[in-house]
Amino acid sequence: MPTSVTTSTQQDPAVSRPPAPPGVLRSSLPALDLVGSAQNARVLAQILAVLLITTAVALIFTPWQQSVSGNGEVSALTPVERTQTISSPVEGRVLLWHVTEGSKVQKGDLIVEIQDNDPEILPRIQNERLLLVDRQNNVVARAGSISDQIARLVESRENAIAAATSRVQVTADRVRQAEQSITAAKERLKFATFNLDLRQKSFDRGLSALRDVELARQEFNTAQAMVLQAEAALSAARNERLAAEDDLRRITNDAQASIESQRANLNSARAEAASIGAELQRTDSRIARQSTQKITAPRDGTILRLLAQPDSELMKSGDPVATFVPDAYTPTVEVWLDGVDMPLVHPGDPVRLMFNGWPAIQFVGVGD
Repeated sequence: MPTSVTTSTQQDPAVSRPPAPPGVLRSSLPALDLVGSAQNARVLAQILAVLLITTAVALIFTPWQQSVSGNGEVSALTPVERTQTISSPVEGRVLLWHVTEGSKVQKGDLIVEIQDNDPEILPRIQNERLLLVDRQNNVVARAGSISDQIARLVESRENAIAAATSRVQVTADRVRQAEQSITAAKERLKFATFNLDLRQKSFDRGLSALRDVELARQEFNTAQAMVLQAEAALSAARNERLAAEDDLRRITNDAQASIESQRANLNSARAEAASIGAELQRTDSRIARQSTQKITAPRDGTILRLLAQPDSELMKSGDPVATFVPDAYTPTVEVWLDGVDMPLVHPGDPVRLMFNGWPAIQFVGVGD
């Protein structure tokens, strides 16, 4: 009876099986149909990488610039060419306008006349100035008189000091004469004393007469009296010298005090003259301001606007009366930018301007 033998073998897991056909694989694994092929993604990634590199290189070598924007206005290059406000130089009111808004004026043309609230103020200020001038002349004359008096006092002081010094010298000479006289009197007294002693001793011995002793005694008394007289004369001379010296000091001090007093008066007069001079300058300034009651055009231009009405508004000095636009000015554009944009702006950069209005026309130029 035939028999069949079945041999069972076990495959090694390390040995791969041959791949199944695609149709069989997709039919057995339907999820692969939901997943696209990776080939298309790789191609797209390569294209994007090439475009990125190309763009980076192009940005490096392609010139580009960054723009900033700002708002501004058209103005003049120098301040004297800009719109100006004409102010009133004095207090008062507008008396008469010689122009209207939009009037063309030349330099020096009369624009407006201003009248002070007090019509008689200018003559009053002029009279006040005349009084100040008279007062100043009187003070200057008084100062000159005091100066002459000081000169005379100085001369008188020198003469008085010279006379007092001479008297001191005379008294000093008298003191020296008295000292010499007392020296001679003392020598004579010394000789008379010696002679009296000698005559007395001779009389005691019987060698001389009494008459000789009496004569010697009389001479001694005379010499003694002369010494006393010389001492009195010396004392009187010394007292006279002290009095002369005191008189010299008194004359010097009195004369100096008089001179200093007059110098103080002179300084006071000069200070008063300076004060009057300052007041005169202020008065002259007031007269000059009151004399400028007629306002003229500072230069050629146009009266843009009148800011005060005749006889209806009181103005102070410095109040605006009109707006003036000079002619022949150099137009300049003044543009305000944000601070963070300042590093992007350099001299010579191109500028494009667009003015408000219709049509909006743009102008291109180079910034200074």
